[in-house]
Amino acid sequence: MPPKRGPAARKLHDSLPPKTEIPCKIYSPLVITKEIGKGGFGRIYSGKTKDTKEDVAIKVEQNGSGGLFVEFQIFRSFLSEKDLNEYKKQKRLQFLGLPHFVAWGVFTHKGTELRFVAMPLYTGSLQEYINKKSGKVLDVDECKEIVPTVCDAYDYLHSKDIVHADLKAENLMFSKPYPNRLDRLTLIDFGMCGRRSHEIIDQPDKGKAHNGTALFTSTDAHRGCAPSYRADYEILGHNLLAWLAGVQNVPWNNIITKLDQVHSLKSKIIDSKGEIQKLVGSPEAASLVYEVYQVAKKTNYKDKVDSSKIKRLVSSIKSPKKSVTTPKSKKKSSAEQESPSSSAIVIPSSPPRPITPRKTKKSASEQPEISLEAQRRAQAEEREARAKRRNRVDAIPEEEEIENRKRRSEEPEDSGESKRSKVENKPKSPAKKAKKANSLMIHRSSLLNPKNFREICKKSRFSSHKTADRGDFGRLEDKDLSAFERICGSNNVLKDDLDPYNIDFVKWYKGKSSCVLTPESSEQISALLRHCHDRKLAICPQAGNTGLVGGSVPVHDEVIISIKKLRTHYNLDQNSGILECDAGFVLQELDEKLAQDGFMMPIDLGAKGSCLIGGNIATNAGGVRLVRYGSLNANVLSLQVAIPDAQGTLLQLGAPLRKDNSDLKLQQLFIGSEGQLGLITRCAILVPPKPKSVQLAFLGTKSFADCCAVLRACKKMLGEILSSFELMDSESMRCVQENVALESVLDSKPAFNLLIETSGSNPDHDAEKMENLLSHCMDTGLATDGVMAQSGKDSELFWKIRENASLALNLDGYVYKHDVSLPLAHFYELSEVIRDRLKGSKAKRVVTFGHLGDGNSHLNVTAEQFDQEVYDRLYPFIYDWTASHNGSISAEHGIGRLKRTHHHKLVDKTKQAINSEIKKAFDPKGILSPYKMID
Repeated sequence: MPPKRGPAARKLHDSLPPKTEIPCKIYSPLVITKEIGKGGFGRIYSGKTKDTKEDVAIKVEQNGSGGLFVEFQIFRSFLSEKDLNEYKKQKRLQFLGLPHFVAWGVFTHKGTELRFVAMPLYTGSLQEYINKKSGKVLDVDECKEIVPTVCDAYDYLHSKDIVHADLKAENLMFSKPYPNRLDRLTLIDFGMCGRRSHEIIDQPDKGKAHNGTALFTSTDAHRGCAPSYRADYEILGHNLLAWLAGVQNVPWNNIITKLDQVHSLKSKIIDSKGEIQKLVGSPEAASLVYEVYQVAKKTNYKDKVDSSKIKRLVSSIKSPKKSVTTPKSKKKSSAEQESPSSSAIVIPSSPPRPITPRKTKKSASEQPEISLEAQRRAQAEEREARAKRRNRVDAIPEEEEIENRKRRSEEPEDSGESKRSKVENKPKSPAKKAKKANSLMIHRSSLLNPKNFREICKKSRFSSHKTADRGDFGRLEDKDLSAFERICGSNNVLKDDLDPYNIDFVKWYKGKSSCVLTPESSEQISALLRHCHDRKLAICPQAGNTGLVGGSVPVHDEVIISIKKLRTHYNLDQNSGILECDAGFVLQELDEKLAQDGFMMPIDLGAKGSCLIGGNIATNAGGVRLVRYGSLNANVLSLQVAIPDAQGTLLQLGAPLRKDNSDLKLQQLFIGSEGQLGLITRCAILVPPKPKSVQLAFLGTKSFADCCAVLRACKKMLGEILSSFELMDSESMRCVQENVALESVLDSKPAFNLLIETSGSNPDHDAEKMENLLSHCMDTGLATDGVMAQSGKDSELFWKIRENASLALNLDGYVYKHDVSLPLAHFYELSEVIRDRLKGSKAKRVVTFGHLGDGNSHLNVTAEQFDQEVYDRLYPFIYDWTASHNGSISAEHGIGRLKRTHHHKLVDKTKQAINSEIKKAFDPKGILSPYKMID
């Protein structure tokens, strides 16, 4: 839907001076800093929210002009921060390149009624980035970084039946947290957006022909069709062509006002890979543009585009070779030169502008062709370090042990491929020193590639000990695959595109499984385990693959058995509050189904949109509801499990009863066993009623002893409604303020910050309880400052501060992260001991935050970069100290591959022997999850 045209629509309002305050009913008032641009709709200003000082961009137009109306509706209806965050969790996205809606409204300035919409302020556009580059073009690797981010943004908009219709470099923006990060661009400008109606058919209307930005608009739009999903992806193809060839070399750039001819040229070039290559130079660049064009073209007008296919195709395109030697092209005959074929693209009226290469020291005869190729290859080399960025983790949520993978990570087997890589894949030093956060992320993703693993370990001085040798297990043969297909059907035996199953959630470990099984019933799993037992085939059980310690992916070539299709049985007994369900249901899916009947799951995790309940039980997942509802040990009543013995026995352990003392509680052995004993196929679990009232408060204290006193007061005064009790020390709050630009909600600067949440059934009663608690803490001096959330936005801000602690640390430098649990008497003592131990080292901060209510400490140490002395002072001291003070080295993340070595050193030999005997009882041949927690 384009903005209105005509003099009335284009009349600009008088420029608003700095410090003009714009009232806002939804958020805090906005204060203008300065005018930063203008367009057909009106003017753009930079500014800040008056209360939180958040930097914002404010678009303002005369009310009734129409240009901003469409954008205003898109922001208000579809781009709330909550909706975007929920979608990110659901799709397991680390980043979604769309701006959230900050504020909107109408106000009067000097008698003129104005409409405005505000969004986050961005630092610059992709077009500005391109303009600074030599040749003003992007290389293949840069475009490969951009495409997946654009696809994710399109997927969200298309899920709301919105077509963007105006992608261009000016509308892709860099943000402050990710300067010059091409895989972190944000798509803006929704003035051309249109609603995709499912009733619309492919029926052109000449009166609406050529709508959009002529250089990039789709052939559907040229024909006058209503908005289509495929049009967005065709527009992406036109942009890729312009970015790789240069806008000046796009064939229709010289005839941009002759729209029918522009349409004709676009239609031809979409199907001409050869012509595309003439423009972009390399076959790889041509493939990139051509594949995007073709996926869009082959999509039915009414259908949504398969963005995952585009991502796969783009990812498979290799970088152009770096050899400067240009192959000699065959000379055309004079007839060929003068008489182009019917498929050739001919630009009428004006000849194409030649590509002007940069001057080089080559001879004049070589210069036009070789210098262009050399330039593109130099750019590709410059970007090589970022070629795999889509696989890296950006801001790891609150998962505290991931960084230690760098020193404990296990080296892949020395295969022939890795031997060759020593010669073929020598790591290249970056052209420029990357910013702290970016260089850290590049380093993470690089380690996923076994070819440069040793060199990077050597360069960064991380330990590179070998992976456990492959055990004496059988090797997969064709007869095994045939047996698997007989058991669960050929469609449930996967042999291709297995990376999503072989690579762990944080992109750190990569297995070598060549077969993934997705059975649909407990009986099929039983038969599969029986076969694997007979053949002694090692197995890697897998649920949602959202774990953080490498426990859900194979170490070598284990057969992966995924439980994701076990999702038939679901039964809620509303009288007892007991849910019986298959293990393959997604946690969030269960939560939503239960909400319809007024219940909820007892656990809540950041990965709830992807993790499966069977995996949650196998890892004994904790989450933020543990204080109120307890761990899974307390809520799981019974399990059905399949064990890998000679019969593939299906065991029913426990019963869906609150009381049952008729047998040993063997189901408890499987909760937190990490798939070492058997595969969980079904469960019975207690589900509590959904709370009708949630209250939050933020308190400041002067000592850790006061924090413990406040916790005791909460237990006494809030009782059963206390659901969360979170701690942040002053250093973690300072880190959030400096690196994420979030200010504390407290006026003072206390030594410790406490976030307290209650979940109950009576809003007035619960609010009164919380107010009484705050009064008690202030009157007795336990708290030096405090504030209670008065609205949903207040609550969101409180949690945002706490949840951004991990991100703030990632932006602070190299982070040594930990996830330990301790008795409260020693909870902060560990931080003080580590702070004292690191005096005089290159450690930058020692920070503690975590779940004080259940004794879970996330102690973090930051440094400008990895430092061996800091490492040596920390390890194994921190784990030995934790164990000696009756703590656990893994509070909620598990052991997996990450902590296996330390776990074996700290666990008593007698306990290890007992664990091994228990495993043998269920898994006689040791084929389940070898090389991990239990030997």
